[in-house]
Amino acid sequence: MGADIVLVGYEDEENLGIRSIAAFLAGKGISVTILPCQRKKKEEILAFIKNEDPKIVGFSLIFQRMFFNFASLMAYLRANGVTAHFTVGGHFPTIEYEGVLLKIPELDSVIRHEGEETMGELYENLEHPERWDRIPGLVFRQGGAIHASDPRPLIKDLDSLPFPVRNETFETIHGLGVSSLLASRGCFFNCSFCSIHRFYHDAPGPKRRTRSPANVADEMEQLYSRGIRIFNFKDDDLGTKTRDQRAWIEEFVGELSKRSFTEDILWRISSRIDEIDRDLFESMKEVGLQTVYLGIESGSEQGLKTANKHYNVKDIYQAVETLDELGIDYEYGFMLFDPYSTFRTVTENITMLEYLGRKGRPVIRFTKMFPYVGTSIEKRLIDEGRIRGNIAYPDYEYLDPRLNLLEVIVSQSFHNLIFEADGLGKQLDHALFETKILKKFFPGRYDIPAYEQAVTGLIKKCNGSAIDTLKKAASFMEERTYDEILESWWLIEALKDTEQLGEAALKEEAAGIQPVCIRK
Repeated sequence: MGADIVLVGYEDEENLGIRSIAAFLAGKGISVTILPCQRKKKEEILAFIKNEDPKIVGFSLIFQRMFFNFASLMAYLRANGVTAHFTVGGHFPTIEYEGVLLKIPELDSVIRHEGEETMGELYENLEHPERWDRIPGLVFRQGGAIHASDPRPLIKDLDSLPFPVRNETFETIHGLGVSSLLASRGCFFNCSFCSIHRFYHDAPGPKRRTRSPANVADEMEQLYSRGIRIFNFKDDDLGTKTRDQRAWIEEFVGELSKRSFTEDILWRISSRIDEIDRDLFESMKEVGLQTVYLGIESGSEQGLKTANKHYNVKDIYQAVETLDELGIDYEYGFMLFDPYSTFRTVTENITMLEYLGRKGRPVIRFTKMFPYVGTSIEKRLIDEGRIRGNIAYPDYEYLDPRLNLLEVIVSQSFHNLIFEADGLGKQLDHALFETKILKKFFPGRYDIPAYEQAVTGLIKKCNGSAIDTLKKAASFMEERTYDEILESWWLIEALKDTEQLGEAALKEEAAGIQPVCIRK
């Protein structure tokens, strides 16, 4: 027997958006099947959907860059006889719903903002399109025109939602289950490059809502009973600034302290630099907090202003120092380039990257600021006439054209290190995380100090080589005109080749290190 609805989405980790929708619909007696699509051929997806024969196929477009992939998939499904109603949701289609419908003629509707209730009402009224304009949050094609109903109010009580549908099996590390979860929705802040604020903007209701501490702890306990020991909180930001946020964390720590599993878990959160509160983070560490993802973004005062971060470089050093003193590991997001970069800001950013990687944890990482749809940086670039690219990959050129050349060589030199799933960066990230797992769950079984020393030593080499290459490339180009750089491009190519050869050697070295078992 097939499903009423098939939800298709990318899942590196579990896609909590479609899994929450699936759980909500199941509570209303609607059968839903989730189809992770990232490792499936279009022929496999077609066969799966035809076998299920659903009334609705919902697509989760969580990454703007995947627009053409989904457009191509929908065209292929239609061309091969799939007649189900096609709808799509996510940040990008919520904001750019008209363009999405115009550019994907196979698509019937867009579900804006949160999808649980809208998807349910669409299913209930699927055979009555005359009622669709009364379904809040729905945009649909009808009679050759695009109709948008009023935005649906955001769900106030997140505790009213059932826990997301989960896979039967989980990813494991040394036999320990790993899972993601959400304690909140939305964000109070409005960083210039981030579409989260814009995603919630048009929908009535509080833009950030939080589940109760007991509800979150209950889900963790349920997952723990299924073998989960490592929890990855996917909240956009776990706030500590307001009195209510501090009270929430204190209550959450208290809830976990009551549970018998607290000594047997690790968890990871995301936080802003200006929310690293020593007392609160120390209390969270006592109940399992191990790693914090920091949205640092820039080591330049100008870059932080461009990103609308509302903190300064001094605050970054202070936050990292606090985490170091507490013994809490950190990862970070960082943008080496932004639309207003200069060689001075790039040099300042390299200095910050060098500081962050000085101890061999974490692995160096950086990207450029992308003008995602609906962001203030996109609007600013449009107003300046600087946007180029296409709907999936908007882009821009720098005010100093030499920086375009610097970006080219940086991208070529470090793409594998930073972005490839089997690259050195991911390899070292995994090894570093493994040291944390061994320390927590297998003390005395492995020679952990030796393994940790080997891993951090490799990361120091990796970071040091990357910083050296970045410094040389930036200095080389700053000292020359655009034409002089092009005339000497072979020297830059040689620098890139040296970096990649060194990376390949480190990758081979990393493959040879393993934790040594000293006790069974």
